[in-house]
Amino acid sequence: MFSRPRPACAACGSKPQPSSAMTIWLASFQPWCAAYTVTSTTISSVGYDSGSRLFTAGQSVAGATLKLDDVTEVGGTGWITLSGLTIDPLARLVYADVSGANGLQPQRVDLFRYATASGDTSFSGAGDYTITALALTPTENGIRALETGLGLNSLGDYALRRATNFGSMKASFTVVAVPEPSTWALLGLGLACAAGVARRRVPVKD
Repeated sequence: MFSRPRPACAACGSKPQPSSAMTIWLASFQPWCAAYTVTSTTISSVGYDSGSRLFTAGQSVAGATLKLDDVTEVGGTGWITLSGLTIDPLARLVYADVSGANGLQPQRVDLFRYATASGDTSFSGAGDYTITALALTPTENGIRALETGLGLNSLGDYALRRATNFGSMKASFTVVAVPEPSTWALLGLGLACAAGVARRRVPVKD
């Protein structure tokens, strides 16, 4: 589980920046004769909110689509697209905006829960960090969205509810040191003094 991150210290003024990436990967899920495929994708930015302690994708996950092959034993052809991914380290949940086939309307749901996390589960100061939510399993809201979008019947639903490892989700980000306001004030004063000296050194033409 993610430990509670330490607040940014006044001395270093560190805070996570939306630089690096978040990657979602869903394992191949094959209940009996059904085959699910997923398009893995990397998001170009990820941010962290120290107030809510949420790791959030900085942009939509274009191309992260879960598809179901046309296997009539568990249902028909369908798909779900994920965007706006957010990891909640305290509740161990992954939220997403979902939309898909079979009348699945765009909505935000707690899509997955995860059992454990690996990597940098807490941070303090500047540096590069990576965290991974392991062993994703669908929540009840996630199951309903998957059932609709993928067009699952009762057999497909049975298999989905017994999936013990639906994949993992990894977020990588960079924490950079941000100058304190007093530092910026001193820097501005220094620049002003330099400009004044430069003006005094300009020769006056007759």
